[in-house]
Amino acid sequence: MADAEKLLIDGVDQLRFVHLEKFPKSTDFVIELADDGTDSAVRFLAQDLRIVVSFPWWENPKGEIAEWAPADAPNGSTESPYWDMDQGWRILIWQSGDLVYIAEGGAEEGVYANWFSLPAALYQSEWDKVIRLASSAAQ
Repeated sequence: MADAEKLLIDGVDQLRFVHLEKFPKSTDFVIELADDGTDSAVRFLAQDLRIVVSFPWWENPKGEIAEWAPADAPNGSTESPYWDMDQGWRILIWQSGDLVYIAEGGAEEGVYANWFSLPAALYQSEWDKVIRLASSAAQ
C-alpha cells in the first residue's frame, strides 16, 4: 500500500465493519520459508502489489511448520480471526467468502500499513507447499 494509506481497525471485534472491497487483491502470492542455515523465517510475498509481510519474532518456524497439517495454517473468520502480535508488530488473517484478508501493522494499535486480499485457494495451496517442504527437510 502507499505510505499514506493506512487501514484502521479498532479491534478484532470490529472486522465486520471493515470495507473488504477496498482491499487490493493479489493474484501473485507466495509464502517463502527462508533458511540461511542458522535461522529460518516466514514471509508472505504479494508480488504483484509489492507487499512483503514477515513474521519477525517467530523463532523456529521451519521446525514448527514441519509438524503441521494443512488445517494448522494461520487463518480465521470475521468473527474469530487469526491474530498475533509481538514487540511492535501485529497481524490479522481471516477469510470471508473465497478470499483471505491479511493486515500487518506495527506498534500503533489498530493501524495496519500492509493489507491485501487473495484467493483462499491460493493461500491454502501456498501453505500446503510450505508444510510439505518443511516436513521433507525435517526427515
